[in-house]
Amino acid sequence: MFLITTLASMSAGQQVLPSLLISLITIGFGFAFMEHKQPSPPVLKGQCPYCDTAIEVPDQAAGGADCPVCKKRIVVRDQKFHQV
Repeated sequence: MFLITTLASMSAGQQVLPSLLISLITIGFGFAFMEHKQPSPPVLKGQCPYCDTAIEVPDQAAGGADCPVCKKRIVVRDQKFHQV
């Protein structure tokens, strides 16, 4: 778009600076409204060893986590869920 606007201005015999500024402003607005998504942290998915509910635990959960349904403690070993 930038190149097209600049070339159109030059071929029309107009000054390049105003067209250049308009192009840069347009590009700036495009970047400002682009959606920037943060990557989600990796999670481990599996079944609770107590109640068999499908759960997700953050990969950084050192030692384990609590099941959101039965509230029992789950230990993570070798990328799997185990009873305490």
